[in-house]
Amino acid sequence: MDSRSLTSTLVQLLLRPGYLIRDYISGRRQVSYPPVKMLVIVSLFTVIVESVFHLHNEVLSWHYDIPEVDNVVQWFNDHRNWGKLLLQSFFILPTWVVFRFAPRYPRHTLPEGIFLQVFLSTQSLLLWFLNYWNGRIAFVAGAIFMLITYHQLFGYGWWGTLWRLTVTALTSMLMLLPLLALAFLFGEDDRKDTAIAAGPWLLAMVILLISVLLSASYLISRYQNKRNKTTSHITNNETRTKR
Repeated sequence: MDSRSLTSTLVQLLLRPGYLIRDYISGRRQVSYPPVKMLVIVSLFTVIVESVFHLHNEVLSWHYDIPEVDNVVQWFNDHRNWGKLLLQSFFILPTWVVFRFAPRYPRHTLPEGIFLQVFLSTQSLLLWFLNYWNGRIAFVAGAIFMLITYHQLFGYGWWGTLWRLTVTALTSMLMLLPLLALAFLFGEDDRKDTAIAAGPWLLAMVILLISVLLSASYLISRYQNKRNKTTSHITNNETRTKR
């Protein structure tokens, strides 16, 4: 169980998640229990609880009359811990681009983004137990905790964090569409032919939309970062002049 307290880290992951994650990825790793070990232990604990009490939750509650899509959704629900980690992984690239010029933690790297999502996966599993009570409350709680985490970690205001996180979530959802399209290639012949014909166009539209969203967010954040630096520089010069 290591020398660092697992319980203390889990409590901090709920009370001050962004500060805990920033301390860890910035090099102060003695303050946290190793995130990958923590994720494995929490995942094992959820499996044991569900097995003992015969509980069942769905990662995705989408249900369609399309067998190919339902098979993909069923896989996520049958492999809940892996499915949640896979869904979190789609946040890595958008977070890296959209929050590139964050005032509190700028120029973070993709490997650091991986650790961020591992922490968030653990946090999501902790909140997962709310699903046994009310799925909507669990979803809202997860969204709120993710907003708090990003706000504490990157240092934007609430509104700046909200719209950037919305773009990040929307982009990660768009990145799932090509995977769903691949499912049709293993389906019935008529749907397979439709997927082959429409696949390139769908892929091009998804890539274009993702590029537009990420580029616009990147440029806005870069402009705001330069403007803040200019304002801070002018303020410092005025202060020195007055002195």
